[in-house]
Amino acid sequence: MKRVVALFFSFLLLFSISWEYEKKKYDFEELLLKVKENPNNPYFLGKLGDCYLEKGVYNKAEKLYKKCLSIEPEESRHYIRLAKLYDKIDKPEEAKSIITNASYYFDRNGEVFSTLGNIEYKLGNFSNALIAYEKALLFSDKKNKHYIYFGLGKTCRELKDYEKAKTFFIKSLQLKPYCWTYYEFGKLFLELNNYKQAIWALVNAKAFSYFQENKMKKLIWERLASAYFKYAIKLKDENKKEEAKSFLSKITNDRDLSQTDYCEKASFWLKRF
Repeated sequence: MKRVVALFFSFLLLFSISWEYEKKKYDFEELLLKVKENPNNPYFLGKLGDCYLEKGVYNKAEKLYKKCLSIEPEESRHYIRLAKLYDKIDKPEEAKSIITNASYYFDRNGEVFSTLGNIEYKLGNFSNALIAYEKALLFSDKKNKHYIYFGLGKTCRELKDYEKAKTFFIKSLQLKPYCWTYYEFGKLFLELNNYKQAIWALVNAKAFSYFQENKMKKLIWERLASAYFKYAIKLKDENKKEEAKSFLSKITNDRDLSQTDYCEKASFWLKRF
């Protein structure tokens, strides 16, 4: 009985230490000190690697992630971190190799399969991406499913399975409205020449893009302006000139859309009406 109690309290102590680690936020200097004091602690090594990744010091991040993996090969997060690093620095084949190996060991881990799906998608292996995302969906909790549905929507769109793509984008948005889900949904409607729905999706993408970097916002502005312009030209061809003018004006009169390549085209057609 005493042994059971001792084991219980040992487990409780380890859990408490782990919980304290997760609760505390360490800055870069603190992490350097922690790693110096605990050179084989994968928690601090990994967190320091994350800092280097954020700073763009990729070689140091890679070295730390690999050390974590050598110390703790039974932890899936080390494979995921390393794969995401390789993906970020445009080494998708290395990323695929790492995360594919992880999928054999962690065959019920949603994040592993979601990461594999992202990498296969980036490589243009859409059928493989679909399989990976479907597995991720089986083994993920609700808080992460919006992102997996997003991946499934993009993949099905690339595979020209538009109805399934629509379903997955809608499921993703029901769980979490997100600017890039609206953006990719808008791209789907543009492929189908459904300009009204494309405009609806891309207007929402713009509305939800407030906290995005400017270069990312501009992608959304450009796509929305293209939807307005294409719809306006369609209306012009149907001899609905007043409606066409109203959509062209949405480009020229909007502070953001007027910065896009479509502003000059819209101005040209407005002068011709």
